[in-house]
Amino acid sequence: MKDFNFKIFWNGLSKRERQQFADSANLTVQYVSIHLRYCSRSVSLQTAKRLQKALNTFGIELTLDQIADKFMK
Repeated sequence: MKDFNFKIFWNGLSKRERQQFADSANLTVQYVSIHLRYCSRSVSLQTAKRLQKALNTFGIELTLDQIADKFMK
């Protein structure tokens, strides 16, 4: 999934889905909304793995390398 845009994905989720996503990534909705939606914060490898797992549960299959390119600076 080369052209995946996390901001569009996140903005398309309902409040309940956002909470489910954040819970499955072991993050808060606020953290995802503020830091990850705009890619303003670099994440640890452990968080990248949790993001990958959460995205997979929502049907978005990204490799860890793709997650790292997007969220790890």
